[in-house]
Amino acid sequence: LYMERHLEEDELIVENLLNWKVGSENRILFERRPARHDLFRHPELYLLQPNTTILPNTRKTLLQDFFSPSNGSVPNIEGPLWLKSEGKKNWKKHFFVLKSSGLYYIPKGKKSSQDLVCLATFDVNQAYTGVGWKKKFKSPTDFCLAIKHPRIQEKSPKYIWYLCADTEEFLNRWLTGIRIVKRKTKLLENFKLLQEDMNHSQLKTTCEVNLPVENGRSDSLESRTLNNDIIYSPASESRS
Repeated sequence: LYMERHLEEDELIVENLLNWKVGSENRILFERRPARHDLFRHPELYLLQPNTTILPNTRKTLLQDFFSPSNGSVPNIEGPLWLKSEGKKNWKKHFFVLKSSGLYYIPKGKKSSQDLVCLATFDVNQAYTGVGWKKKFKSPTDFCLAIKHPRIQEKSPKYIWYLCADTEEFLNRWLTGIRIVKRKTKLLENFKLLQEDMNHSQLKTTCEVNLPVENGRSDSLESRTLNNDIIYSPASESRS
């Protein structure tokens, strides 16, 4: 299918494996992807209009307001995306809008936002990053995403939506927005748990460094580095 998706920290790998057919060539990879948590480092890139600048000390307030239990909104993400025609290799540009109820677009021949049509919902569907689509599907750019049910493991133009953004920045905005629509509260919980694990790991490392060395031996730098890599790299990558 030439696509991949990173698993969130609360997802179970076994449940995803059960969606794969026997003998599938899909792979689970453990990789370092710091950009996954960029939402919490630079929230203005995903929660505000493009090119909006804010002071670093206001980012915490922005996150607190957005993830407040009383705030049920999703990021205001809209703009042009390329949509692959069903069963064909030609792509057409449409105006898309992300809502809490799904991804909407204006069909060809229509011009008003009142003509929005729902392309896909995210109750079950997942968003995937396209890999090598310029060669495989003649995509206009390299910044591609697909929306499909996790159990669909074969090429199916009727049940897989192929989309393309003009830039990597716009692609990341759409992917992050969809993640928020699907699991807004969980994203924040996962990030908090990650911070706690990192703080605990750093505290443990500090204590080990301060302990007296017995018998001329101590934990090697290699061992501590490996532990830190595990803490910093909790995510899995699902490729198919």
